[in-house]
Amino acid sequence: MPEVGFQTDTTSIVESAEQVNLDITLTISSTQTVTVGFDTREGTALAGQDYVSATGILQFTPGITLQTVSVMVLDDVLPEQDESFSLVLTGAQNAALGLYPTMTVTITDDGSRYVVILPLVMRHWPPLPIENGMVLVPAGEFQMGCDRDHNGGNDCYYHEVPLHKVYLDAYTIDKYEVTNLQYAQCVAARACNPPMLTHSSERAYYYGYPEYSDY
Repeated sequence: MPEVGFQTDTTSIVESAEQVNLDITLTISSTQTVTVGFDTREGTALAGQDYVSATGILQFTPGITLQTVSVMVLDDVLPEQDESFSLVLTGAQNAALGLYPTMTVTITDDGSRYVVILPLVMRHWPPLPIENGMVLVPAGEFQMGCDRDHNGGNDCYYHEVPLHKVYLDAYTIDKYEVTNLQYAQCVAARACNPPMLTHSSERAYYYGYPEYSDY
């Protein structure tokens, strides 16, 4: 009976690489279709924060001995320790799990180590015209950052402190949020970058699907 699994049990990737590709192999070709389930498991890396969870079933039709699972890695600018998660194989059919049914992926941090916060002043002259569908936000000061003593008992990220005042001149902003269709038109015009994710927190299929064009 063939065995299905990874060639090793550890690998690493820099978080800015966007995704890690993990190969699953059969030791020998089978005359039957082999299936095996896979799913990601959190370690020090958290799903939705450091990577996008993945789950499914792989099929090895007769003659096929290699399949690949791609897991999206989420980049950020926060300095942090290297973190890891696992991809686990389960429920093999017409094959046995091999020596390495679990792959541990270490995400190597490449976040900026230093952030300097300076007073920020933004001006625009001459005054902005107000176009249809836009609203005017008056000029003024607002507080930017985080105050540990007034944060609901939660700590602040290092780049959020100290709490400081920022002055913004008047500006205009769209009255309504951009829809998926409008953003797709911006991408088609090469004025916007395609979104890194095409799903939402509640929908596996979201951006690029006609039923959600007006969302």
